Amino acid sequence: MTTIEKTLIIDDTLINVFNKLFEDNDCLFESDAKILEWKQNPWKMKRKILQRKEEVNVYVEDLPDEVVGYTTEGNKNLRLEVKNKMLIDQNNHKKIKTKFKILNVNPFLRTILNDLHVIKIKNITELKAINENKTDVKIYIFIKIAIPKTKALEQFIGKIIDNIMNNILMAFHKNQDSHKIV
Repeated sequence: MTTIEKTLIIDDTLINVFNKLFEDNDCLFESDAKILEWKQNPWKMKRKILQRKEEVNVYVEDLPDEVVGYTTEGNKNLRLEVKNKMLIDQNNHKKIKTKFKILNVNPFLRTILNDLHVIKIKNITELKAINENKTDVKIYIFIKIAIPKTKALEQFIGKIIDNIMNNILMAFHKNQDSHKIV
């Protein structure tokens, strides 16, 4: 399993940071993918936890050919289901767990990937207000791939993660505190 942690200090209010990351978050993928469609359902209470599902359809120019062969359309589009769960929802502290599922792979492979958890991508974002205009943002990305990895796939995953982290930084105009890759 690969774990990536990033801590940022953002010169903005917690609510503005939350909105940028979870409501207007198309900036996170702009250097890697072209968003073709993004459907965000409203946040709703389920089992005493605030949750939201999203469906994202993106075109990924750098998607390795070996991955393209497994998509139902045979192209570089990926359809993802994104599930967000608000683990902590306070005025000065929010913690959101996000899980991703790939929807447009052939049905047999989708069952193997999603039901047997061969590929698991999970993200935890924690926002804490330092003061009225500063927010501490901690991002943890967990990736487990239980299939033989090729160099092209490893490079692709590394590039995507680096670019998403850089896009977050660019969205908030720098102020990086620390970076740790485990």
